[in-house]
Amino acid sequence: MKKQTGVIDWQTVIVFSALMTALCISHGWSYRKGFTARDLIAQQDDAKRQAAERTEATRQGEASRTADNQLRDQAATLARELQESKDHAKTIEAERDRALRDGRQRLSIRATSCAAPAIPAERAAQHAGPGPQEARAELLAEDAANLAAITADAEDATRELNSCIDQYNAAKQALDTWKTTVWKGAQHVEAAKSANPH
Repeated sequence: MKKQTGVIDWQTVIVFSALMTALCISHGWSYRKGFTARDLIAQQDDAKRQAAERTEATRQGEASRTADNQLRDQAATLARELQESKDHAKTIEAERDRALRDGRQRLSIRATSCAAPAIPAERAAQHAGPGPQEARAELLAEDAANLAAITADAEDATRELNSCIDQYNAAKQALDTWKTTVWKGAQHVEAAKSANPH
């Protein structure tokens, strides 16, 4: 066989082409494999972050539901206690009203007479009190009952106001508890997100 110069043998071209193709495939595969590994690591990190967020969201939801249920229970307890207190007071007020109206109980107020009697000087020195003797004026039965009803209404309003204050304090305490548990957990998740932005 005679060697030809300048002409490439077709078998050499095929072998060279096959070798180049194999080299390209090998390089592409290793590059793709590395790219896939980076993607896989990023996906795993992202999945872990999302799982942590879901866990934190579940924890926050449970904490919120627990706080909400506790607040509802406290409100129901305070409402029940207020109603019991009002019922007890109404029983006492009704008995007092009956006693005032039928004369078993009387109501009097302090009074002074408009015209004070003149006290002789020798008796004035013996007078032990700092001023005129205290006089009492007895109220009519209906007026006494009306005055007692006014004070009963004021006491009822005071009971309701105190119950509102107790409910406010319970709600404030529940909100403070929620802030320390749920809110700080949410800040922790936000910090984790900003630290790992994947």
